Amino acid sequence: MQLSSKLPPSLQALTYFIILIYASVSFSEEADTASLESDLWLPISYQQHFPRLLEAAEKVYQNEYCQDFLDGSLSETLSSSHDIVFIFRCRTEERRLFTITVDEKTLTLKNSLEEWIRQEALEKELREKEELRKKLAEREKYWAICHIVFKRKASLFNSAKIKTLLPPTPDISETGEFTYYIEFQTLSSKKTVLSYLATAIISSLDECVVDIRTL
Repeated sequence: MQLSSKLPPSLQALTYFIILIYASVSFSEEADTASLESDLWLPISYQQHFPRLLEAAEKVYQNEYCQDFLDGSLSETLSSSHDIVFIFRCRTEERRLFTITVDEKTLTLKNSLEEWIRQEALEKELREKEELRKKLAEREKYWAICHIVFKRKASLFNSAKIKTLLPPTPDISETGEFTYYIEFQTLSSKKTVLSYLATAIISSLDECVVDIRTL
């Protein structure tokens, strides 16, 4: 392509750059299509259906489970003189081989992974429920751990009297951190009443941090 010499050098350079990008993208698309076509095959008597086979292949290539596109052809067992069905082979990310059939008229995809997908979803749901059960079981122990730490620290005070109904209702953060607040009173050396607030923070069974301050 000949650029006008009247254009400023900077504009000429930008124009060349845009042309190169466009040519590169076009070449890449052509190369991808050519690569896809090389993995497709139809009997000679069905060659008129090849454009539709290529359309179906492009849809299969974009399928979320088709990590590796292997090949595509006519499904002789599912096709008839009036209804054409294509069949493609793919591999999942886990290297599981499966097939996808595509109706020529509607380009509707149907894969052999449906039962596997359902099973994967069920197993995922069961894993999530088990993780939730474990978390809830751990959380039931949170107060017991914090209570031990609190009692140890409160024992350092003179005749501590708990004012909060135990166990206290915790504040729960979005990250799953539990915070308990416990009010208690003690007597000073002069027999005056002193009020305190203990804040107990816990997010795992490993440790509960208890901080005590005056009110």
